[in-house]
Amino acid sequence: MGLREDKKLAIDICNNRIGFIPFRRIYVSSNEQLDAVFRGFDFKDKDVLSVLGSSDHVFSEYYLGAKSVTAFDINELTKYYYYLRKWSLIYRGVDIPYGNGQNWFLELFDEVSTKSEAEDEALSFWKYINEKMPNCMSKLFTGGISYNRRVPYEGNLDSVVSIISDRDLDFSGIDVFKYFDYDRTFDTIVLSNILDYAPSPAALATCRDNLVDHLNDNGIVICSYILSQGGDGDLARTKIQDDIFSKSFEIVEGSNYPNPYYPTKSVPASYVYVKK
Repeated sequence: MGLREDKKLAIDICNNRIGFIPFRRIYVSSNEQLDAVFRGFDFKDKDVLSVLGSSDHVFSEYYLGAKSVTAFDINELTKYYYYLRKWSLIYRGVDIPYGNGQNWFLELFDEVSTKSEAEDEALSFWKYINEKMPNCMSKLFTGGISYNRRVPYEGNLDSVVSIISDRDLDFSGIDVFKYFDYDRTFDTIVLSNILDYAPSPAALATCRDNLVDHLNDNGIVICSYILSQGGDGDLARTKIQDDIFSKSFEIVEGSNYPNPYYPTKSVPASYVYVKK
């Protein structure tokens, strides 16, 4: 979609003109403890393909030394949120701008000095939304600021600002369960818990093939555990997934940090597929 269509979609969401569509609204923040998910992984000078979502993953990957981050999401509105968060960090020193009133945003927008066409479009998007429907800002979002959220750069926002201030967002609106083709490959692919939402084994196989085609030799896929991980149904689904992925990947456990949703269980926060 283009900017005009994105603006219309955002207003339609705020006016409840479209039915419930999963992932249509923007996540305010990750509900993962990314300091645990990414613990032990080397992002230094790596080329990364990463889910965008709330932008927590992308900011964390850059903070941990990634050379480049290419972001993707089935919700194309997330690309605008990346810039809103970037401006909030640069001009206000605030990591997550959610919860502020109309005047706060209008004053922020007056301070923004755009440096690219993508930033021009993002500023136009947010000005339009904020002026057209002042209360729409909160209606576009979901999840709130999760109490589980922990990011590697927590307490070091100045470092993040210095890294991202001149970086544009390299974004594609793709669905990993459908065939896609970038003209490049990556050292690391970060999926969060996307695999848990695969609609079918066939979709998982398509995703597997996409990942293989876009990973360098010995490249890795970092996955996070879903909130409900651990039940019998989840274990059965995981077995199907591992069977499908084992054709092209070695399966390796990630962080030994306890899963934040089951703190009494000593299970990892992440797991890894390594390209064979």
